[in-house]
Amino acid sequence: MNADAGFDAWELRNFCIKNDLFANIDFNKRNGNISDKEEIFDKQLYKRRFVIERMNAWIDGFKALLIRYETKEKHWRDLHLLAIVCILIRKL
Repeated sequence: MNADAGFDAWELRNFCIKNDLFANIDFNKRNGNISDKEEIFDKQLYKRRFVIERMNAWIDGFKALLIRYETKEKHWRDLHLLAIVCILIRKL
């Protein structure tokens, strides 16, 4: 699980441990000294999370994709591919 500092809570970390999940949660500075923590934080994995969330936000900009009117999975997938192509063209 990859989460930002807002999810840094002992309850969530314990839940992840009990369910064999790797909790890559950024440390919340208000929860004490970071050097005292024993948990592992992978910064490279966290950067990838930001890229994925930013792409999801760009796709949400296409209002027709927010509500699914399509009844076939192929149409839904193709509309998302079209949105991704439009995003990539804008970035060029």
